[in-house]
Amino acid sequence: MKDSFRLDGKVAIITGSSRGIGRSIAETMARLGAKVVVSSRKAEPCEEVAAAIKAEGGEALWENEEAVKRRNAVTPLRRLGEPDEIGPVAAFLAAPASSFIAGQVIVADGGVTIA
Repeated sequence: MKDSFRLDGKVAIITGSSRGIGRSIAETMARLGAKVVVSSRKAEPCEEVAAAIKAEGGEALWENEEAVKRRNAVTPLRRLGEPDEIGPVAAFLAAPASSFIAGQVIVADGGVTIA
């Protein structure tokens, strides 16, 4: 029987993953087999989380230029998204302008899912 919670072969980008809920999500996803991109505003806490994940046998990506090059090569926009490109999507969904949107998934991934 397949384990429905395994994340092998997946890459999880966890913003705010240097502490609290974000760190817990990053560590849990790594334990489930995902490669985790540790992301936050300060490098030192990110390095600490990445080291902890690696110490448990997981794979944490932090400032991995090769991984960025590989991701950019398969992303139609040829670059990673910026937080300022995602924030407005979340704000739209929280605003009255989205009041008629229900049960939808809005994908902001640079075109990866349609490529």
